[in-house]
Amino acid sequence: MSQPVMGGFDPLNKDFFESVFNWAGIGIGVVDTTGSYWRINDAWAQMLGYTNEELLTKSIRDISDPSDAERSYFSLNAMIRGEIDSYRFEKCFIRKDQKKIYCDLIATPFKNSHGKIVGVIGVMIDITNRKLLEQQLLSLKDLYAGSALVHQNLLQQKELSFLLEEVCRIGVSYGGFLAAMVADLDRNTRQLHIRTTACSDPVIKKILDALELSSDPESPAGIGTVGESVRTGKPVFINDFMAHPNTGLWKERARYSNVRSVASFPLKKKGEVTGTLIVLSDKIGYFHSEVLSLLTSMSESISYCIDSLDHRENLLLSSTVFREAIEGVIIADYHGKVLMANRSFHEITGFLPEDILGKDIRCFHSDSHDRNLFRKIFKAVASSCKWEGEIWNRRQNGQIRLHRLSVVGIKSREGQLTHFIGFLSDITAQREEEDRMRRLAFHDPLTGLPNRMLFHDRLDQALRGAKRSDSVIGICYLDLDDFKPVNDQYGHQVGDELLKEISIRLQRSIRESDTVCRIGGDEFIILFSNVLDENEMEYLGEQLLKEVSKPFAWGDELLYVTASAGLALYPHDGAGSTDLLTQADWAMYQAKKYGRNRLFWKAAPTAQNDKEP
Repeated sequence: MSQPVMGGFDPLNKDFFESVFNWAGIGIGVVDTTGSYWRINDAWAQMLGYTNEELLTKSIRDISDPSDAERSYFSLNAMIRGEIDSYRFEKCFIRKDQKKIYCDLIATPFKNSHGKIVGVIGVMIDITNRKLLEQQLLSLKDLYAGSALVHQNLLQQKELSFLLEEVCRIGVSYGGFLAAMVADLDRNTRQLHIRTTACSDPVIKKILDALELSSDPESPAGIGTVGESVRTGKPVFINDFMAHPNTGLWKERARYSNVRSVASFPLKKKGEVTGTLIVLSDKIGYFHSEVLSLLTSMSESISYCIDSLDHRENLLLSSTVFREAIEGVIIADYHGKVLMANRSFHEITGFLPEDILGKDIRCFHSDSHDRNLFRKIFKAVASSCKWEGEIWNRRQNGQIRLHRLSVVGIKSREGQLTHFIGFLSDITAQREEEDRMRRLAFHDPLTGLPNRMLFHDRLDQALRGAKRSDSVIGICYLDLDDFKPVNDQYGHQVGDELLKEISIRLQRSIRESDTVCRIGGDEFIILFSNVLDENEMEYLGEQLLKEVSKPFAWGDELLYVTASAGLALYPHDGAGSTDLLTQADWAMYQAKKYGRNRLFWKAAPTAQNDKEP
């Protein structure tokens, strides 16, 4: 099947296409300026579940998940217009079998012999397994938070029905369950009656409330997950509900309700099964080992609570619930003296029981807080019986960690505050990861410089400030000359080290109020604030060129690169960011046109020792 030639450019005649396109495991596709596929390799087609011929009849929009189809076309059109030189993001495609596939996609334009952009070439790697793992970890993290909240409720609730309603509600809110239910067992009829149901969809809730359930193995309603769990007294789960042979009685309602996985966890009183906690998910394979372990522990704690509900004070100090809590738990008396702490608390803080029992609870806090912090916590708990916030605590080894702390107050029958219970979780790693992700979103990973996104934000701020103060700001668009030969001759490692060194030099040569950004490849943009006039702007630009042109030592060799730079001033060259960037970009290309290693300032280029073209 012959392929058309786009815009006078025929990649089929290029040797690199044949070798790169056949690189196993890496999907490579080419689209024209309308987004229609022009050529794809076998790996690309296999990832999407199509044949090559089928894909060539489709466009990007045809196989993109609706959630990011518009983003793909926006980026494609921006590249065709020359506004961006590449883009990279995680993209979701819809395979031929309608399953989602997540890919790491990198796209760059290519041009015909006249320099016109005639299409875009994309390279993608299947990251579906990684994304699913991330989603699973995120779901598990929320589930752990929900479990901790359930344990808090177990310590506080006095009425069983309300407690079970809260357990189901928390499971749906935090665990992402489709629904959570509690059913009571009638020992005489062996029927199970729905006691409470939590579900965000009222129609599905109504369907679930009407389910027929039984523990009788001779009854059609007793051969499923719930019946088996109640009979055996053990958790039972099905990870593909629609495919399981024992779910026929409920399949139509499950199909309508989008139930895909089901698990049942028996609830007991004095060792005898009295009911079950039923959890439903809209995901196939939801109940993996960690989820099952967490929910089993939760159901056992509920059973203990049911067993001991008439003995509230014993429950508060119960070692069983205490030990099962996911969070660190510490109990102190009215005066703040530590009475008990669970294993998780010791693991989080590093303090052994003998280190803290009888000590003042304030012995853990660091010096990072107001001296009156504990007084404020006491006041809040005394008035509302609870306080929640973040606190910097000191571990036994002196390390300072960020903890999420929830404190509840326990009152006597007379209403007097008698004890404090603190629930502690270490969120240091979570906060560090959030900070790292924020930095990756706004900084270049190689050089650590602000990236294009952060540059635009700072430029917008600078323009607003300049308009208010009637001041001048400048932009220098700088592109390295002959950087590619360095990469080709010495390798990308040397090229990366050179880029990092150039970044350091550029930062060294600007003022504290200025900003250097790397926007991709060997291109940088420098934002100068409060520029006096054109002469100062030109001086600043020349300093940048001098820094770049200094030799770079690599082993026994000295490498030399230069730079071409274009300048633009606000308000002389434009009132908005688009106008200024367009002017600076144009000027940079003029500097290259006039021989490189120079500035281009409006109509006349300048360079070291060469002020005339």
